[in-house]
Amino acid sequence: MDFNLRDWTDDDFRQISAYEKKIKKVGHNAGAGSDKFITACRDLLKCVITGTPANIEQAITTITHVRAFAYLLVNSAEFISKVKINYALLIHLTSIRSPLSRLTLTQLIRAFLTQFDKVASTEQLENWCKFIKYQLSQLDTSKGSSDLKIHANYANEIFSIDGPEKIVERASGEKVDFETIVKKLALNGYTDGRYLTL
Repeated sequence: MDFNLRDWTDDDFRQISAYEKKIKKVGHNAGAGSDKFITACRDLLKCVITGTPANIEQAITTITHVRAFAYLLVNSAEFISKVKINYALLIHLTSIRSPLSRLTLTQLIRAFLTQFDKVASTEQLENWCKFIKYQLSQLDTSKGSSDLKIHANYANEIFSIDGPEKIVERASGEKVDFETIVKKLALNGYTDGRYLTL
């Protein structure tokens, strides 16, 4: 059996390279590039941009919307500037997915630590703390180690309005520098966030 194949061209290699980049990007975004996810993000952005951020709960109807909400709360400056976190909204998320997935919870924690008082009033911030602590308490932390496990172990210190002061007090009490305690509490990825720069 004979095959007549043409020689490879530079254009063939460019196409393969382009496809490899797309595959890597999809893997890196862990589904953030899927059509369903992009549509969910658009739904939520449209809701807050058209001046109806109070209706965000009505726009969050699927697990994909829950994930998109948490994603946008970390990654979209426009979304962050328009949305306000309140307890009813947080509870609504769990009416769709309870408990929250580890990915969604991680993103909500990231949003909490990077945005802190920018997206919630003092009362709302207290409710957000309460919500995150409850979600962390629902995790199985008996195996392995992860930032979520560390956050669950120190939830009462980290997730409170006076959390930043508590962290400083812990560093002083343990006679270690601030950077060491931040690393111990798995907060080193948030050093430029509002929470640690107050």
